[in-house]
Amino acid sequence: MPNSRSVQPCRSRPRRAAPGVVLLVVLTAVLAMIGGCERKRDYSQNTPDQVLKSALEMVKQGETERLAGLLYADSPQMRAFWDETGVLLGNMQKLSKAVQARFPTEFEELRRETEERAARGEASSLLDLVRQSAPGAGGPTPPRSRPGSTGRQGEAAQRDQFRDLVNQLFADPYAWLETNSARLSAEQITDDTATILLDGQPVIPIVGLPMRLENDRWYVVMPLAVPPISEVMPRTDEQWQILRSLVRVLNKTVVDMTADVQQGRVSSMEALARNAQQKAIFPAAIAFAAYGKELDVSNRVQRRVRTFRAKFASWSQARAKLAGAERTDAAVARSFRTAVERLAPAEIEKLVRQNKPSRFDEMSDFEFEDVLAAWLRSAGLRIDLGQSLAPDRVDPIIEAWENSRRQAPSGADTPGRR
Repeated sequence: MPNSRSVQPCRSRPRRAAPGVVLLVVLTAVLAMIGGCERKRDYSQNTPDQVLKSALEMVKQGETERLAGLLYADSPQMRAFWDETGVLLGNMQKLSKAVQARFPTEFEELRRETEERAARGEASSLLDLVRQSAPGAGGPTPPRSRPGSTGRQGEAAQRDQFRDLVNQLFADPYAWLETNSARLSAEQITDDTATILLDGQPVIPIVGLPMRLENDRWYVVMPLAVPPISEVMPRTDEQWQILRSLVRVLNKTVVDMTADVQQGRVSSMEALARNAQQKAIFPAAIAFAAYGKELDVSNRVQRRVRTFRAKFASWSQARAKLAGAERTDAAVARSFRTAVERLAPAEIEKLVRQNKPSRFDEMSDFEFEDVLAAWLRSAGLRIDLGQSLAPDRVDPIIEAWENSRRQAPSGADTPGRR
């Protein structure tokens, strides 16, 4: 498969904290690490080491928006999210160049302070904070951290730390990769898996940062399947859309900040960091709240689905016993059980969003049948639960129903769920 390509833009074409915070800090930090008028450039993904070299070259060539293309996506929703993130990464590099041109003295001072922090063993980048917070990792304290601070003093320390991180991120977001590129390597483990190392050790302690081969190209696999990230990963289209909207908020903030710098509306990098807080904090808070609510809905749905499945299994066994069948499949067709399993999550989600109880575990079999019957009617599946549910009776009905669903317009099936 050919290597990834992109066209440089023509000049005439303009271009455990809160769950969202945990996720975005890790994504931004690791992205920064790995992270048409003119001739297209080729960036190789033929080997794991070439992926690392391509990431560094993208930074040097000012094409950081293409870093997202080096990341593995296991779904269309994730790929769309990476694409949005790529736009943000490109604009972050433009902001960095604007800051360096507008505040050269402060820029160099920040670099010096960052190097001194690293020499003292303090966290000097977002990636350092992620590496130190990985399961089983010890490590130094973040910059300006004040353990035990409370009240206004603690809030002031958090504001100072936030401004430090904003300054480092927006002033030179890819400095870590350029500074430490010689320390990075990739070790191939199997024919289609590898891992990224720093000084011969996992770049993120314990968790690691794996790579995988897909369609003859190597990709970096973000550590999304381990706690605490796995606990806040999106599970529905709505959750992915909220995360994408949050990236757009951050991107707009970066674009606005770049304009502020270029047009002289900020007097210092400190003022720039304060502006970042003012521009981003309110819309980001709204997005975090919405994402937290969607995660809560998803978790409640999952808990109720587990309760439903236990009841559905016992109800099916009871039906088989009444029918004198030796196997459940003989009395309750597998096609029927599959159809109900498909309908249940969406129906349960309706109850959760309406704050209505379900209490499947407290229902009698007759009450449970009433619920199933209502779901079947709502889905247009005409099966009388008072009659036999054996395969020879219900399989033709369900087959016809499945055919009608396939012929229905796109979106007629359960919306918003993968």
